[in-house]
Amino acid sequence: MTKFFSFIFTFIFTVFITISSSVAISKNLLIVGDSLSAGYNMPIEQSWPVLLNQKYQQDNLPVTVINASISGDTTGNGLERLPNLLAQHNPDYLLIALGANDGLRGFSTNIISDNLTQMITLSQSKSVQVLLMQIKIPQITENAITNYLRIFIPI
Repeated sequence: MTKFFSFIFTFIFTVFITISSSVAISKNLLIVGDSLSAGYNMPIEQSWPVLLNQKYQQDNLPVTVINASISGDTTGNGLERLPNLLAQHNPDYLLIALGANDGLRGFSTNIISDNLTQMITLSQSKSVQVLLMQIKIPQITENAITNYLRIFIPI
């Protein structure tokens, strides 16, 4: 868990530096992610997008974080929602933090790559700068699925 939080804070710092170095007027950062970004199973004020927005405000940086993350979302869900999100929020930056649920569901890496490429292309066509968060997908084996079912089906 410590490694996870270390990663998140390193990531937040990277986003912070990337955006703050090019901010002169008010900017919007749209986050499209899954449960890791939506703050699943934790108080929303402890989620990293909220903490990032607080950091921007504390440092008087004119950046507003808009968190459009939904627990369980896949790259396909994100791609489907993206046109409306871009129109609604008119972001300067888009952070895509999707792919984990695709991997957990066994989707082909080609599908994941195609969806992410379409999201990036669409966003860039609207002059949105895109940041892509790397998601490391755990290998799912038949043994892991069997163990999962053995443990959770009785519940």
